[in-house]
Amino acid sequence: MMVYDLFNQLALEIEDVAQDLASSGLATPILRVADCGCGNGFSTLSLLTVLSAKQVLGIDQNSDAIRLAKATLECLRSSARSIAPETHKCKAVAGFFAALSRDPVISFHVGDILTGEDLPNDQDLVYCRKVLAPIHEGEFNNPIDGPNAVQVALEILSRTIKPTGHLLLVEKKARDFRPFLEKASLNIVRTAYYERGDIGTKGRIVLYKTRYVAYLCAKD
Repeated sequence: MMVYDLFNQLALEIEDVAQDLASSGLATPILRVADCGCGNGFSTLSLLTVLSAKQVLGIDQNSDAIRLAKATLECLRSSARSIAPETHKCKAVAGFFAALSRDPVISFHVGDILTGEDLPNDQDLVYCRKVLAPIHEGEFNNPIDGPNAVQVALEILSRTIKPTGHLLLVEKKARDFRPFLEKASLNIVRTAYYERGDIGTKGRIVLYKTRYVAYLCAKD
């Protein structure tokens, strides 16, 4: 992927993450954030941009995804050294450059929300987008799937946030995860419903919109 394409992808991801966070009603700034199921890392970098976080951590069970996320970060960092934030035409990407200029701690590593392996336990916010439904359907080739796997994942995720922290889950509206959250002793602070076009290989899909639900949760 060329640098120009990376910027376009980042700008679209920032839009999505900003909508997720705005819908949740979370107050900003938030200092320490983990992105569980970070994939290629764009959502992690978007959290950094939108929240002005001092520390962001991207976690995924796929080591190839983590390698790609690290490579993407280094490519964008190199570009940031040669482009002044205020000169970039895209406001979202300019915001990313401005966030980088504050010298945040950005890291990516392999971790597993079904085993708890290499997960933090002191986050102000843990963001988890489009992860629970694939776990339920067995799309990640985990040892377990279905309702039991979702319940295990949520109970482990609840341990990644500090006592005053929050967990933000974003899923397609096709499935209701509220019973699982209640069973995991997570208090649903706010539920938001909205639609948006998903991000495709050539940009945002505008002819068809997907319905999403965001659950902002805190420990009981």
